[in-house]
Parts: sequence; C-alpha cells; structure tokens
Amino acid sequence: MSSPALVVGLNGALQRRVEFSSQLKVGSVNRAVDSSTGVGGKGQGAWLATQQLAASSPFGARVAAPNLVQFVGSGDEGEALLSALRNRVKGADEGLWVRTESKTRICTTLVSSTSGEATEIVEPSGFVTGGEFSTLLQGLETSVAASSSEAAGVLIMGSYPPGVPVDAYGAILTAASGKKTKVVIDSVAGIEPTLAACAAMGCTALLKLNGRELCALAGVEGPSGSDNEVPCDPIRCAAAAASIVAKAPRGALAFVCWTDGPFPGGVFEVSSSACWALTMPPLPGRVQSPVGAGDAVAGATLHAWLSLEEGGETAADGGTKAPDEDTPTAVKAFAFGLSCGAASCLTRDNSAFDLGVASTLHHQIKCTIV
Repeated sequence: MSSPALVVGLNGALQRRVEFSSQLKVGSVNRAVDSSTGVGGKGQGAWLATQQLAASSPFGARVAAPNLVQFVGSGDEGEALLSALRNRVKGADEGLWVRTESKTRICTTLVSSTSGEATEIVEPSGFVTGGEFSTLLQGLETSVAASSSEAAGVLIMGSYPPGVPVDAYGAILTAASGKKTKVVIDSVAGIEPTLAACAAMGCTALLKLNGRELCALAGVEGPSGSDNEVPCDPIRCAAAAASIVAKAPRGALAFVCWTDGPFPGGVFEVSSSACWALTMPPLPGRVQSPVGAGDAVAGATLHAWLSLEEGGETAADGGTKAPDEDTPTAVKAFAFGLSCGAASCLTRDNSAFDLGVASTLHHQIKCTIV
C-alpha cells in the first residue's frame, strides 16, 4: 500500500487581498473597501484544495489527505502564514514544514469589486540555504523509509525560492516516488531534471501548465493580448505538448494538460496523440478573485486521479459523472480539476470552493476530441 500523497510547495507566501470599488490610479491615494490576510503560494493553495476534497470524498473512494512539503520563513510573516494554514486545516502533519532563517514573502492581490479583475504584486522570496534544503530532503527520505512505500501521488507546484538547487524537484521525486506514483507537475522550474526523475522512477506523470506557459516552454508562438480576452489555439497547444514530449526522456510524461483562463482547457495523451478540449459552462456568479484558481485545478486533479484509480465513480451529492466512460482517467480527473478551479473564482480565499458548485459545473462540462 502506498503512503499518502505529497504536495510540494517550496515557495510559499503570506497572501494579502485588497479590494477596491473604483479603478486604481497610479500616483494617487487609493482607498480600499476591504482587506484580508491568508494563505499564499501555489503549493499551499493546491494543498488546501486537496484537504477539502479528502475530507468530503466526492468520488466515494477514500483518499488520504496529502502532506505538504514546504519552507516557512522566519519573523511575523512566517508566523502569520503558519497561523493561516492551521486555521484552514486543523491537525495537519507538519513534519515536512521546514523553517528558514529568511523571511516569508508577501503577495498582494488588488481586486476590483466591480469587474473581479485582479492585479498581483509578488515580493521577492527569501533565500533558502543548502542546509535548510538538506533538512527538508532528509526529512522526506526518513518519512518514506518509515512508511516502507512510495507516495501514492506527488504534486509539484510553482517556482523555486533562491538558493534551492535546480534539480530539487527531481531529488524529491527520486526520494518519494515509484512505479505506482501518480505525479502532477505544475511548474517549469528545473523541468529537465524533474522529467528525468519521472522517467527513471517509472511513475505516471502529467504536466499541467497554462496555455501560454506551455507554448513558451515548447518555443511555439502563443497568442498576443490579454489572457482574459484572447484564447490559446488548441491546435498550437497540442503541437506544443507534442514537442515537449518529444524532447523529454522516453516515458517521462503520460499526459500534458493546459488551462486557459475563461477559455477551454485541453489534454494531450502521449500514447495515442489524442487531444481533448474541455469547455466550462458560464460561472453562476460574480468573480471574487481568480488568484489560486490554477492551484485548485492542480490539487483537485491529483485528488480525482487518485480517487478514480481507486475505483471511485460517484460523488457524495449523487454523481460526479465523467465526460465519457471511454475517456482516460487523467482526462476525467482534469475535467473535475477545472470545475474546482472555476468554482474557486467565486470565493475570496485562495483555492477555496463550494463543492456543490464545482460538481454542478462538472456535470455541464463539454469534453470533445480536437
């Protein structure tokens, strides 16, 4: 039996959300109508999504709540992040939460209360020493050895803070994964050693990026203009996915998935070269904040993938149906992930969502072969 999955978020943050009722004016005083502080960082947001789903088991199959692998900085910012995490998830295993001498960064989201558009201000991350990274990796190796089995899944999230070696994600996968491990990669940091580790360990891996990131990684020309107004071409995205797979070590990737803001997402299956477009229905409410939606997609995709592999099919509310019975499990999982990400846009907290709304969206999603 595999040990619980891992969500790896090495570049956490304390998140500030500031809401304005009028357009921001540079060089002037802008008065906010609301503000709040909470959990930031891609890995932390994805982990919160997995915790919510593990507690509710929407697919019927019981999947253990993943453990979070992270650095937490010193000072008031680090303490505030810890407090926010503990408030969102009670009694979490903190064995792989490594404190650093440098401070936790603050990310600030400026939100328009009328349009829901968000502007993100990201502070520089604190430096992680070689000793601090070694402490994290040794803790992970000890944890895996104690369980005598590889992790059921590993979710790789976001960028590296300065000081972390370029092969950090690859080293983590080598320590924790095996042939039964499902891996979701939502990062381009250290992508070459990460994919090499996936191939070497024999795990089944899914690369999940947004469409523009995917095209940039493959050297394929992406769309110009705002990502809220100009969609990615699914044919170009599929070509970009095929290019990435061709350059990766043999067997490193099984699927490549992409999000595209309010536009259809997509999945490329490596073994068949088939490509699916996943079109969401309109949101049933006003966007509160899109920040963290992609992280909710990643966390929910991993949870659904593990659940469906365990034989889960129906949701607690009466049925989370897959797009089609013959559709690959990973495609079904990504469709559910997109639904959770869309639902999270209707809440103020990063990666938080109403499961009922997500399930309704999932029932209405259109899955077509491109």
